[in-house]
Amino acid sequence: MATTFKFGDLELDLAAYELRRMGRRVKIERIPMDLLILLLERRGDLVTREEIVERLWGKESFLDAENGVNTAVRKVRQALKDSTTRPVFIQTVSGKGYRFCGPIVPSLSLEAVGRPSFGPEPSIQPRILPDPAPDPAPPATFANDRRRAAAEQVAVALPADQERRGAIWRRKLTITAIAAAGSLLLLAIYKSGSFLPKSHLSTPVTLALLPFENLTGDANQEYFADGLTEETIAVLGKVNPDRMIVIARTSTVAYKRRTKTASQIGSELGADYLIEGSVRREGERVRVTVKLIRVRDQSRIWSENYDRFGSGVIQIQDELGNAIARQIQVELLAGDTNQRKQTRILDAYDPYLLGRHFWSQLTPSAISKSIEYYQTAIAKDPSYALAFAGLADAYTILPITSDVRPREMWPLARNAASEAIRLNGSLTEAQAAGGDVDFWLEWDWGRSAERLRRAIQLNPNNALAHGRYAQLLSNSGRHTEAVAEITKAHQLDPFSPITNTLAGQFLLYSGRYPEAIAALDKAFAIDSGFWVAHLTMGAIYERTGKPEAAIQSFEKAYSNSSGNLQALAAKGYVLARSGRRAQAEQIAHGLMETGKSRFVPPTDIALVYAGLGDRESVLQWLEKGYEARDVHMVFLTIDPMWDDFRSDPRFQGLLQRCRFVLAQ
Repeated sequence: MATTFKFGDLELDLAAYELRRMGRRVKIERIPMDLLILLLERRGDLVTREEIVERLWGKESFLDAENGVNTAVRKVRQALKDSTTRPVFIQTVSGKGYRFCGPIVPSLSLEAVGRPSFGPEPSIQPRILPDPAPDPAPPATFANDRRRAAAEQVAVALPADQERRGAIWRRKLTITAIAAAGSLLLLAIYKSGSFLPKSHLSTPVTLALLPFENLTGDANQEYFADGLTEETIAVLGKVNPDRMIVIARTSTVAYKRRTKTASQIGSELGADYLIEGSVRREGERVRVTVKLIRVRDQSRIWSENYDRFGSGVIQIQDELGNAIARQIQVELLAGDTNQRKQTRILDAYDPYLLGRHFWSQLTPSAISKSIEYYQTAIAKDPSYALAFAGLADAYTILPITSDVRPREMWPLARNAASEAIRLNGSLTEAQAAGGDVDFWLEWDWGRSAERLRRAIQLNPNNALAHGRYAQLLSNSGRHTEAVAEITKAHQLDPFSPITNTLAGQFLLYSGRYPEAIAALDKAFAIDSGFWVAHLTMGAIYERTGKPEAAIQSFEKAYSNSSGNLQALAAKGYVLARSGRRAQAEQIAHGLMETGKSRFVPPTDIALVYAGLGDRESVLQWLEKGYEARDVHMVFLTIDPMWDDFRSDPRFQGLLQRCRFVLAQ
């Protein structure tokens, strides 16, 4: 539908979000346009200055409302060519507000009934950024050249049967009924923000949101800027995944204190558009400034300031997602942008962001802090599904990275994930958290696969969900599918150390050693000390007959992880296999001695005995691993270090009791 309001020689087309004079578009900015729409909605009635401020900027805005309203009214009058002394359309009610006083004719273009055709959105005129002439851009390693060409093809496709449907509508409805119902419906939809231009690109547009700059002057507020970045990326990822690929934060964080041009960053990330922004926070008052840059010509095509107070801060990421989609002409999917259901309680939102901040560091102390902050967020808002999902992730990862007792974390992680799903089953983070618990702790790989596939369906831009599903596929022996899935994660998160490391791990398990080394080299280029990458590289060296190099890699993994025992056990395995049995036995005894004062994964001790060829000790310790719910048991299905035991009926029976599902 394309309802228009005609007054004088002007018409306002709500569907196209366009003001026209005698058929020609009138240039008018967003705020004045929204004010004009408000006045038309309330035509003949007084609209107070307070109502204008609430509609245009929010009830809790702390901008200079007096000047803001005056400027908006002045720009409306300029667009309408209306006089302040003898107004035809906009009347000032001194000390009160404004009234639309001109005669208008709401009408409906019957030609457009049933036709989803929308005009262009108003936008700030493109302006070339004053960047220096860029150096020759590096090769776009992860770029898709077809995306750039497609990014310029923004066209609206009309259904072939539109005229037939329009005729049916005309026969069934009277003009009066359509006009009345259509006017009310269009106004309601406009208010909800769901009337957006449609794009029909042959391939998706790729967008990268660079880390928001913290202008607060307080380093302790860095988490807020980082959290807002991550939350906005999450919202953008759900806008329309078929039409817009959103690069994950772990890849864009490399440009936090950027010195490169937009062209260079876009080339390296394979992005068509970049978003830059800053955050200034003073207590509960926040100002966010954003600008959208087209990489192709480095032109700024849109910018905006958002001033919010109190709980209004929390909704900024949703506003940004909608606004950016409009500017690059990507259609929002109805209802999807509201499914994350962020809390409306600022006292819960702040600790949630802190929880995300510390969880991403993946150290034992930082993960423990993240648990405390998630618990605080939940105490403030018991219906906070995102916080429950984050809490489940924290409980699940502790046994993997920090050698915490799995049986202690298992019920905590299970309950947190179940609550997140109960509160909001349409939340990709909740489904991904549940799938992770099922894989590492529940050992229910069938349900894990269902939940992880659901998480990806809810947000195909969720790189973490793709990575977790790839892990499940790999451990199930489905190597080709695992590599394909981790490739999708890599496209979304090309500069993530863990994504590149997992790619190396899955290629290792499929016997593709040169490719595995190439993937790990990318991880080292991003973070030379990443301990999981050193652990995986050591395994490759062991498989390719380089025991000394393997031992060195395992020692680096042990040192860089602050003593992860899996790395020490792997070193013991290689020592034993290379004939240094006494040193390997010393490591095994050392692990058992350590186990008297803290939890030691039984699979670590079993691995050293596997290198020593002590079959009975291996199976005894693996039984203890089963009883302890050792998370490293999940690698029994696929890790080549266990190959010598796969034909043993007792080993096979153990896998069956664990309910690990292998590909046929």
